[in-house]
Amino acid sequence: MSDEQAEADTGPWIVRHFDVLIAVLLGIAAILTAFAAYRASLDDGDALKNYSTSTRLAADSSQMWTQGNQIEVYNQSLFLDYAVAAAKNDTEVAAYIRTALMDADLQKAIVWWEKQPDSGPATPFVAENPAYVNASYTEGQRLDEASRAAFEEGARLDDRGDKYTLATVTLAVSLFLLGLAAIFRRFAIKAGVAAMGSVALVVAVVQIGQAM
Repeated sequence: MSDEQAEADTGPWIVRHFDVLIAVLLGIAAILTAFAAYRASLDDGDALKNYSTSTRLAADSSQMWTQGNQIEVYNQSLFLDYAVAAAKNDTEVAAYIRTALMDADLQKAIVWWEKQPDSGPATPFVAENPAYVNASYTEGQRLDEASRAAFEEGARLDDRGDKYTLATVTLAVSLFLLGLAAIFRRFAIKAGVAAMGSVALVVAVVQIGQAM
């Protein structure tokens, strides 16, 4: 019987059961590897969904801003025609433009504008006019904010998925070292390699904890 075998059979408890300890550590490392890989896959998939949602919302926002610009140009043109007719005392044309062509929001904006002093704004299309709201601009702003939020969430999930992936790499190192330790007969070498594998396992646990 070799000295290594004799030591394993008659030595301290930790020596006699060291292979069992290595097997337990290997099992823990394998379970954590599966968990980290699963979470990395989930986060990467969710990140991709959020990036896609962000792109779609950004496109919708751009469309609403374009539509808002068109409405703005149309409303300003109507107001100019109305102002010209009113200046010429052409009440019939002015009334037609105001009641038949202008929408309710623009009509309210003009009511506010008409109540202002002569030193007030030249048109109703000013930020201080509470009655004038371009709904397309409002919706475009909402979609833009939603797009940014979706992108930031995607980036957060992507970053977390990277952390889980890094943990799987560390766990692979741990599995390699622990598996290597199991084949050595001399206890000192076995314990040294197993210790390095255990350190890698602890590092991986910390990485998973930081990712969660």
